[in-house]
Amino acid sequence: MRQGWKPLLQAFISCLSLHSAAFAAEASVPGSQPKPKEESGTDADIDESDNELEDSSENSSDNDRSATERITNAGSVQIGTGYRKGLGLDLRVGIHQDENKLLEARFARFSAKNLANFDEMEIDTLLIQGKFFMGNSLFMAIATGWSQLRVKDKEMVNMGGPEDELFSYKGSTDQFLLSLSMGNQWQFGSWTTGLDWLNLYMPFSASKVDSKGEFSMAGGELRRLNNEQNLKAEAWEVDYGISLYVGYVW
Repeated sequence: MRQGWKPLLQAFISCLSLHSAAFAAEASVPGSQPKPKEESGTDADIDESDNELEDSSENSSDNDRSATERITNAGSVQIGTGYRKGLGLDLRVGIHQDENKLLEARFARFSAKNLANFDEMEIDTLLIQGKFFMGNSLFMAIATGWSQLRVKDKEMVNMGGPEDELFSYKGSTDQFLLSLSMGNQWQFGSWTTGLDWLNLYMPFSASKVDSKGEFSMAGGELRRLNNEQNLKAEAWEVDYGISLYVGYVW
């Protein structure tokens, strides 16, 4: 009986050895390694995300179309009308620095009649201005340049025949000024339109008044001197104005 359990023990040990060897062999097989964790995003998800970004970019461009088109345009020429003491012509030529900066040369001529101190006034203005856009179309501009003011004043009398000129005055002066503007300018392909809804003209220097008076009335010389003083005062006044213009860009 004692010798009967030994064969059973040997058989049990042999069985354990066989199971251990089989487990070790299975663990060494390459295909039995655990699979790596799959990435959470699929190719379809990535493509959909890219499309959403493209759509967002297109919407942003639509909302900022004027700024986008200013990138591709190198220059512009515009013509319009404006007001400074009276109505006038406004001509501009510009070069785009980038989508938010525009350098312009501006020439304007304004005419006014029946003013408080003069019968007629003409104003020629030449400015170099930088225009800075804030967003789609809104801009601020700062400029410096020159204006010439020319005035006329006269008085006629009719004694039953041809009119006689009792007094005639012509005067002119130059002013050097700063200008500040605010407005909107829109781009439509190769065309542009703008509105300066506020132009401020602020002189910082004025030349001597050139005046000439002819009169055949008492007190004519005093009136000429008064006109000269009034023109000096006009040269130092801060004026305001507006401008509306259209143009072509390339």
